Amino acid sequence: MLGQGLLRNGDRPGATQRWRRVIEINPDHGEALYNLSRLLVQTDPAEAKTLQSRFEALQAKRHVMDRAQTLAISRLLRQLLMTGRKPLHS
Repeated sequence: MLGQGLLRNGDRPGATQRWRRVIEINPDHGEALYNLSRLLVQTDPAEAKTLQSRFEALQAKRHVMDRAQTLAISRLLRQLLMTGRKPLHS
């Protein structure tokens, strides 16, 4: 991500601006939420905390979605096995 490169080169304002733009375009961009929250922790702790909370909520949502997908696949495979049908292979 460009923000990381800017930060590595010492351009904190540039990295901040880049991550803010990414979040403006995609409010659920986890990497940008996390990176910006870490960057702002000393200069703007309140905003850093808000961004961190958004990141954690996004992670929890993804975990639930991943778990639901895993359960759905398991259920489908079980049904296929019970009916004697073979799963498709790609």
